[in-house]
Amino acid sequence: VLEGHSNAVLSVCVVSASLLASGSRDDTVRIWDLDTGECTRVLEGHSDWVKSVCLLGPSLLVSGSKDKTLRIWDLGTGECMKELKGHTNEVNSVAASGDGRRLMSGGGDSAVRVWDSATGKCLKVFQELSGGVNSVSVSLDGRRVVAKKAA
Repeated sequence: VLEGHSNAVLSVCVVSASLLASGSRDDTVRIWDLDTGECTRVLEGHSDWVKSVCLLGPSLLVSGSKDKTLRIWDLGTGECMKELKGHTNEVNSVAASGDGRRLMSGGGDSAVRVWDSATGKCLKVFQELSGGVNSVSVSLDGRRVVAKKAA
């Protein structure tokens, strides 16, 4: 059992064989050492719940938040490298292509957005899912995106 968040954990992501990331209703992302159970870093910057976290290559992490933004974090320094804005409602889910070049996000605004992870620019918006998007996933080659709409 890992203890440290001050509110419910909403998302987890295995970062490496010995590290885990978690996003919480306490507006933070925490990085955990799985061997010791210790929190090694707290990533702060979101102003509302962190609803989704995913790995973006070996040293970067992406978080999506109820504050309508995505953030790209450097796992080595804990620094927020980029803040991605575009959703008009909460970001419920984030996913990265296998090569790390593209990010996908799904939000309460019914949009699935495709982002360039290097520039932080939104490349495409799909808005065909009424009622919001709860989950997104992307194929390893980045050619297919799947989204699950809210019930």
